[in-house]
Amino acid sequence: MQRGTGERIVSSLSAVQAESLRDRLQIIREEREIIRMQGRLDGLRTRRQIFYFETPAGAEIHGFVDESLVGVVKEHLDQEVEVALESFVLRNAAGKRSQRRYRLIEVAGQLSQLPPDSELDEDT
Repeated sequence: MQRGTGERIVSSLSAVQAESLRDRLQIIREEREIIRMQGRLDGLRTRRQIFYFETPAGAEIHGFVDESLVGVVKEHLDQEVEVALESFVLRNAAGKRSQRRYRLIEVAGQLSQLPPDSELDEDT
């Protein structure tokens, strides 16, 4: 590829990246919903941007948390808090469904800077 300035741009993909891209292009349907619930923020892995949330029934939910909510999650660790989660399942052309995934979009009234339906690296 060449920019308008004449600069040439060269890029390549690894086999794993190409496979991931091919799989994502085959996704034809996403089932998304927003879930509000009370529970306990059980943990946070900032390097991988993963939150851990325990529901009142004792089940654990984990998923993606963007940088804009990391501070408020840290403030509320091991506390009861109200959250909003974006829940989604991807379906490809053959009808195969992905595992349900979650993204934290609100904690204790503070909203994520990434709006629902944002494109994310969904391999969390």
